Amino acid sequence: MGLPTKGRLAEDAAALLTQAGLSFRRQNRSLFARVSELPVDITFLRPEANAVLEREIEHLLTRPVGRPSHKPKVFYHSFQYQAKSWRHSRRVVAKVEWHAGELFPRVGFIVSNFE
Repeated sequence: MGLPTKGRLAEDAAALLTQAGLSFRRQNRSLFARVSELPVDITFLRPEANAVLEREIEHLLTRPVGRPSHKPKVFYHSFQYQAKSWRHSRRVVAKVEWHAGELFPRVGFIVSNFE
């Protein structure tokens, strides 16, 4: 499971997990933590752009053809990725949302140790 390391969503995401009854402890500035109640690891994601991840989803980053819908157009892409600091590859799911009236898509990545 991926959580942002900082920014406007970091505190809200951690609070949501706590409200759901899940506890974890992040050691210093470690990028990983284990959820106590489940066999799930949390990966703390850095907000910098990542050329490898963007290359994996570049086919989703072109505006859909046709008249813009009032509903967002949402696309998903799943792939394996291994950062230099990770011992093994992990599953990444990208979500790309195209909203009417917005020039660029909203992009999010979830990193998981689930197959």
